[in-house]
Amino acid sequence: MAVFDKLVEQAKAGQAGSLGELEAIQRWLDNGSAVEVLPEHQNQLNASGKPRTNPDYRVDGKLREVKSRSDTLDNEW
Repeated sequence: MAVFDKLVEQAKAGQAGSLGELEAIQRWLDNGSAVEVLPEHQNQLNASGKPRTNPDYRVDGKLREVKSRSDTLDNEW
């Protein structure tokens, strides 16, 4: 299953993180950005042997990773 299709299925199932990613994609597209969904790469290490970031998207040529919150923002955030 393609990464985007999996994301949509998870969002339909009510997973907050997937819903947040779809919202981010929609905002980027509404702003006229070019959005590329990147393949999943989990638990990979960089050349130094440290965990590397796993960006989710390339937006207008720049790598982006989406993080979603399930808690509401308060005075501490």
